[in-house]
Amino acid sequence: MLDGTSGYLLAQGPNEVERLQKWGRIWEPEAEAMLDQIAIQPGWRCLDLGCGPMGILGALSRRVGPTGRVVGADINPQQLDAARELTQGEGLTNIEFVEADAFHTGLPRESFDLVHVRFMFSPLGKDQALMQELLALTRPGGVVVTQEADDCSYICDPPQEAWERLKALTADAFERAGGDAKAGRRMYGVLRHAGLEDVQSRAVALALPPGHPYRRWPIESTMATRPKTRAWGLMSDPEWQQMVAECERIADDPEIFLISFMVNQNWGRKPVQKRT
Repeated sequence: MLDGTSGYLLAQGPNEVERLQKWGRIWEPEAEAMLDQIAIQPGWRCLDLGCGPMGILGALSRRVGPTGRVVGADINPQQLDAARELTQGEGLTNIEFVEADAFHTGLPRESFDLVHVRFMFSPLGKDQALMQELLALTRPGGVVVTQEADDCSYICDPPQEAWERLKALTADAFERAGGDAKAGRRMYGVLRHAGLEDVQSRAVALALPPGHPYRRWPIESTMATRPKTRAWGLMSDPEWQQMVAECERIADDPEIFLISFMVNQNWGRKPVQKRT
């Protein structure tokens, strides 16, 4: 993940390392299913860009095997330390870590068989600049993989007005910061327009039973973005506090059915350069 100095809107959320590792575990089965379709080969060299404290490092490591290599890159050294500790504890020895800006990694050009990013286009935007770096890092014939959120499915039943207001506030904050809470639905087109071939897609949303941590994600996100939304004058403190209290009630109510945001997984191959 990018930190606050690089414009990542949620960087100041509470218990960030713990939260992101928990998220990684929740989405790990879906990442595994996606990687099964990509058919990663032993010996591949893979990059998890913006890996944070976990990313999909384990899933990549197990697939490339002892003859392959996985690089976890992030601009936040504390998150890299957490990822290093996590993967070492799991006995994964084919992973190395690099502190790097996602837009200017400094990593060798065209040196990876697969380059992956997750939840970076939605908070950051900058589609062209980020895609340009992903393409530059991927070898001809290699695979670019993105996983991005779309808040379209983040709904509850029976419908709750406070929940919809909270979603709208978060989406507004993302937009003002240059991102897009609905970025996931655009990624298929982004990959195709970037010139990738054989672009494939997969979309997943999760049912959230009582106690599921994602029932509280909108609340955590609005707390992380509150300094910005206050500065932008998007909602008064009393109104915001009342909305958060009502959403706390919604998240804790076992009678209310909740669905997570949708994760859109997209991948495509970089064209093999033709000899002249």
